[in-house]
Amino acid sequence: MMLTGADPCFRGSGQRNVQDLEIAITRTLVSFLALLCLSVIAAPASHATGLVPDDLLPVSCAEGWTREGNVKHFTKDTLYEHINGEAELFFPFGFRSLATAAYVRGPDPSIALIVDIYHMDSVLGAFGIYSSYRNRDDTVVQVGAEGSLNPAQLLFYQDRFFMRLSASGTSQLGGKTLVACGKSLSGRLPGPPAAPKELGLLPAHGVLTGTEKYSATSLFGYPFFRAGLTAEVSIGGKPAKAFVVMEDSPEAARKALDRYDTYLKQSGSASGLNRTGDSEALSAADPLYTQVLILQKGSLLLGLARLADTTGGLTFLRDWAAQVRAL
Repeated sequence: MMLTGADPCFRGSGQRNVQDLEIAITRTLVSFLALLCLSVIAAPASHATGLVPDDLLPVSCAEGWTREGNVKHFTKDTLYEHINGEAELFFPFGFRSLATAAYVRGPDPSIALIVDIYHMDSVLGAFGIYSSYRNRDDTVVQVGAEGSLNPAQLLFYQDRFFMRLSASGTSQLGGKTLVACGKSLSGRLPGPPAAPKELGLLPAHGVLTGTEKYSATSLFGYPFFRAGLTAEVSIGGKPAKAFVVMEDSPEAARKALDRYDTYLKQSGSASGLNRTGDSEALSAADPLYTQVLILQKGSLLLGLARLADTTGGLTFLRDWAAQVRAL
């Protein structure tokens, strides 16, 4: 039997199918690239560069107060031009960018309301820088997740943004104007006005409102305590400071404890960390923070410093540790 080649009609049909497929793929790819280019062109420059969008600083922020000029933007490289001497405070909390604008009322531009929007990389970072600037003597107001008000300034945070509204040309702008502008701006910010989940690691009871603070590096100034939370607490009517050291793993938390023990011994506290009775808690005489109790729970170190009542502090610490759940 003589073998013959493939049917020429079949071969032609197959080639046409391949060509049609190639054309279809090419058209799809061209359409996709065209849409991609259009989306890049249409995207606001602020999103393309990581800057705070201009529309978060509207033309007016309170009755009669209108924006003067354009929104100014600053990055990590240029932040010092706006807040020279303060810029370094923002970096450990994950600073991304800043947008700022001045608002004036009427024909007198000598009195202005300066609005700064700091974009941080997390809700915890925004709370952290807010808690660094918040003054306990200021009035707590319901703006964003939390606000702190005095006659010349309003601070608040929401989602990953820290807001600072400051009077310029006067020290008595008035809380009504500051709060009205703050609430207007809060309505434009993304995300719910909620506190960072990490604050749930602090004691559920006994915390003095407005004393919660997040330190992004060197809690208490100690390099072996990488980052954590602090708050003033009342134990049996006596003041103390609660703290949480947040590590990445139980092993890292154990190493931090070991380094603390070494520091104590090198600082003249020969006994270092000591176990408290049959408890898992350890006690120490800290050269800066007097009587300290500390307990490891997984990757966390829970502690009390400046204790006046060790017995009451131990009960408080045990109850607190039982309350804490992993994030």
